[in-house]
Amino acid sequence: SAAEFLLLALGPLSPFDALINTFSSISTAGLVITSSNAAAFTSTYIRAVVMLFTILSSLNYTLYYFALCGSPQSLFKNIEVRIFGVIIAAATLLIAFSLWVTGTYSSLWQAIKDGLCQVVSFISTSGYYVCDYPEWPTFPTVVLFSLLFVGGCCMSTSGSLKVIRIIVLLKLIKRGISLDRFTRMRSKRLSSTARRSLRIRFPRSPHISCCFSVSFSFPVWFCHGTISIWKRRLRRRSPSSPTPAWRSVHRDAADISACLTAS
Repeated sequence: SAAEFLLLALGPLSPFDALINTFSSISTAGLVITSSNAAAFTSTYIRAVVMLFTILSSLNYTLYYFALCGSPQSLFKNIEVRIFGVIIAAATLLIAFSLWVTGTYSSLWQAIKDGLCQVVSFISTSGYYVCDYPEWPTFPTVVLFSLLFVGGCCMSTSGSLKVIRIIVLLKLIKRGISLDRFTRMRSKRLSSTARRSLRIRFPRSPHISCCFSVSFSFPVWFCHGTISIWKRRLRRRSPSSPTPAWRSVHRDAADISACLTAS
């Protein structure tokens, strides 16, 4: 916070506006309360400082603790941070290229600057309004609103689903429907290893296994319960039902055998 405040105070912002922007970017709140404060975002320097600290505030705060404890490489080796950077870079390039191709911006550099600012604003859920993005074509607008469902990293001040949950979701989908690779087959027949590789591996999560067991056992349980209920109802309606024919035959046979034995 102190570093951003000093950097903003060195620019065209007053100390009060610098303090407001510092608090809004560190908390990813996007608070702009004065017209002079909003007009300052036309400066590339102010945009760069605010967006830089907004991205830093969207990262996992525990990584800063590890960096201060003597492990700064953990900040760059973290899978969530790397995916977060890839998403920002890819979305910025897609939006900038789309704005430049459609003629919305005549300068590619200006399209990159505005695209990066709005990408950081949306993915961090800070909500900075630095350009007139509602007038953009459909594709950049869809990309921006898709970033709202991603959000920043976990243990940060940003909102939405967080990047780590998206990573876990994609890994579960890949693990659940992916096929094992074929081993090298030396003969025309499939070996036992290759046969096993053809089987689809379902996720081993206890929650998913419970859902599968309930979904498959419920129809059997329902049919069995329905049949037993109807049997009870039929027995109650006809308590004095006649004896079936096969039972009378068995009784006659038993009586005949008893008579023969007695004789």
